[in-house]
Amino acid sequence: MELFASFLKNYFICRSKCDKMRLLRQIKYVSRSNEWDQQLSTMEGGPAFDKQ
Repeated sequence: MELFASFLKNYFICRSKCDKMRLLRQIKYVSRSNEWDQQLSTMEGGPAFDKQ
């Protein structure tokens, strides 16, 4: 029973670490795509240019 409990603890620690890494990766990806959107909108033919 103790072995199972320690396994569960390690599993959740590992999972929370993996989730944090995944979140960081998503945040980086989102900020990068936002930068791309800003660059595209400042270029001619970008979304902001079409709205005018």
